[in-house]
Amino acid sequence: MLVVAGLVVSIAAGVFLIERPAGDLPGIALESEAILVIERIAMLFATWLLAVVVVVRSLAVDLPVELSGRGLRYADAATAQKGVLDADEAFERVGKELDELREAITGIEAAQ
Repeated sequence: MLVVAGLVVSIAAGVFLIERPAGDLPGIALESEAILVIERIAMLFATWLLAVVVVVRSLAVDLPVELSGRGLRYADAATAQKGVLDADEAFERVGKELDELREAITGIEAAQ
């Protein structure tokens, strides 16, 4: 539904909101106003779709690791899961060490 809404908005903006350039049409339009409108719609839709994909995946805590001319690149799911597991193990070790330090401090305070 979201993709269809974006396509409809892109078509409406490309056809009705963006004015024809003053003077000659750009060379990329091949001297055709219809081709220029189609190119504008494609550009608007691609930009909108890219933004939606990034936002939706960001809400799922999956941020891109690279943005290039070829598009977005996300971390491999297995690599990301391994990173999460490694972080969990590290937090557990730190928690255990903190508990041991608290016990040691409590023992030192009791001895004084």
